[in-house]
Amino acid sequence: MKKGILGLAGLLAMASGSTFAQNVTVDVTGTFSGDRNVLNSSGTAANGLQVEVGYFDTAGGFDINNAAQGSIADLQAMGAHWHQFGSTVTTTTSPSSGLAGSFSYEGIGTSPGSLRIDLWIFNTGGAALAGDYGNVADYGLFTGPVNNSDTTLNWTFPTGGAFPGNTASLSTVDLVNGNHGVAGIAYFGQIVSSANPNGSLELSAAVPEPSSAALVVLGLVSSLAFRRVRA
Repeated sequence: MKKGILGLAGLLAMASGSTFAQNVTVDVTGTFSGDRNVLNSSGTAANGLQVEVGYFDTAGGFDINNAAQGSIADLQAMGAHWHQFGSTVTTTTSPSSGLAGSFSYEGIGTSPGSLRIDLWIFNTGGAALAGDYGNVADYGLFTGPVNNSDTTLNWTFPTGGAFPGNTASLSTVDLVNGNHGVAGIAYFGQIVSSANPNGSLELSAAVPEPSSAALVVLGLVSSLAFRRVRA
């Protein structure tokens, strides 16, 4: 009987440990003293920017390193491979630094494995991000250093275990200054020099899709031009 109780206790401990190991925490901050703020495509620090943290899958051979960038259609294509970790947060003036365009993010969930942590920031004029990305005026897509010997500062998802191995504590300054001599990557947008006091990350303008009315007008013009050529 005693052996049975001990065996059951061991199984429960293993199950508990397995569940705990899958839960990881990712913190990304832009609010500590010394951090710089996020700028829109006109170079102005702006509140109301929508910030998401997550990763891209490689289904169908998709590779974010080679993905087309800039248009709403490109955003939709990338969005089909995007996996958000945690909730969307909104940039705002930081009470500690007084900087507009600051944000503080924390996500807790199941680790997807040691994949890159990506930071996707959208300017929607303060509105919630539309499901088809149709209200995005500009955006930036960034990731940080990965060959860092300290896994708690590495821009990859933790793979579990006890603290600090189950936590990644990151900052936008990592992208500017880098860790161990390695800076971040801007897939779209710009990483501003640390000598620039205005901001650390700058978004680039998204190319809007032509409206239905514009497509109708274009079709009529093309049709008239074709008739004239035939005449």
